[in-house]
Amino acid sequence: MIQILNKILEYNKIIIITHKRPDMDALGSQMGMKLLLKENFPKKQIYTSGEVNSFNFKYELDELTDDEFKDSLVIVLDSGSEHLIYDQRFITGDFLIKFDHHINNSPYGDICYVDETKESCAGMVTEFAIKNDLVITKDAAFFLFAGIVADSGRFLYSNVSEFTFKAASLLISKGIDLEELYSELYKTDLRFKKLQGYVLSNFIAEGNVAYIKYNESTAKKFNSTFVELKSGTVNLMSNIENINVWATFTEHDDSIFLELRGSIDCLDIAIKHGGGGHLRACGATLKSWDEVDEVIKEMKAL
Repeated sequence: MIQILNKILEYNKIIIITHKRPDMDALGSQMGMKLLLKENFPKKQIYTSGEVNSFNFKYELDELTDDEFKDSLVIVLDSGSEHLIYDQRFITGDFLIKFDHHINNSPYGDICYVDETKESCAGMVTEFAIKNDLVITKDAAFFLFAGIVADSGRFLYSNVSEFTFKAASLLISKGIDLEELYSELYKTDLRFKKLQGYVLSNFIAEGNVAYIKYNESTAKKFNSTFVELKSGTVNLMSNIENINVWATFTEHDDSIFLELRGSIDCLDIAIKHGGGGHLRACGATLKSWDEVDEVIKEMKAL
């Protein structure tokens, strides 16, 4: 980590990017890193590039010109593969650091810092701050804690460790409002509640697997976003007796997106179809509904 700190010290301009369609860990680690660097290195220019997600937290993203990438240090967070990175101008920066906790099938960056044991990228950023004695403000702690909570499944997933709770305890000690955080993180509207009801009534359970298929008409019927369908409903099929792997298949932009979860390892299926992720939480982009049927057969074979 001292290598990373030295690079941060070396550059006056730093751009922080995460993956397309950011989840809470992506946003939390991105904003947490930005606020950390602004507090500890106030003379540096710290920018973020990304896209707005559905969370209602107060955060700002910067509109950057091509010239602003020149001579910059670029830090990419929570993006396992280069093609997933939101702003592809990252390649025009002067030096690239990758921070990630997904299985490292696609190494990239001048410094590739990956810790597959961490529950979240926000947890990695928190550890970076702790090990380098950086001041963590209340605002930075808010975003980092939100990222840890979201990607650990509220501390329920198997990759939660002793460090996870130590980091969470430290962040809470900064005075963050947990009631506000949880209220915003898990708030749903009536429209989304009805979508959840639809999923619970219409998912298919066959043998050891559960899944649901979404086409474009589903999105229109519930006025749902792609991310809501793909990622926001998959775990409604978790914790069902005798079901050890479950998935959503979501049609979007002429592709079908697989979001796969399991109480057993299922990453090999995602990798086989060009995707990646964690051992028990992963995904891939599929080309056709025939390929969806192949995935379902592979799920049943686990």
